[in-house]
Amino acid sequence: MTALLDVAVVSHRCRDLLQRCLTSIEEHAPPGTTTWVVDNASNDGTVGLVQERFPAVRLIANNRNVGFAAATNAAIREGAAPYVLALNPDAELRARTLDVLLELMRERPDVGIAGCRLERLDGTFDHASRRSFPT
Repeated sequence: MTALLDVAVVSHRCRDLLQRCLTSIEEHAPPGTTTWVVDNASNDGTVGLVQERFPAVRLIANNRNVGFAAATNAAIREGAAPYVLALNPDAELRARTLDVLLELMRERPDVGIAGCRLERLDGTFDHASRRSFPT
């Protein structure tokens, strides 16, 4: 199968959140998706969880916390897909979210980056995710 999408998830001391995140990726990612977890020295059982519960996930286990950007870049360097989703471990995907984003990216080659609507667990809009352009 041709690589379509790399999902890069950075973890640091968030084992339970990561488990829910990875489960949602398993359930809702389209075929051709490779999931990467870059663990920043969590020391909370995260590495074991990924290895045992999510064997298809590609794992990079750092021996120190290199930060979010460096960890995300490590997954991007290792990946091969034309599209990358940087996903926080406290996020959970819903059905068709990635299909819609990938369709947008394929139909609009002039678009370099896209984001989706962020919602709270009850389905309401997460206003904390709204960003404005600097003035």
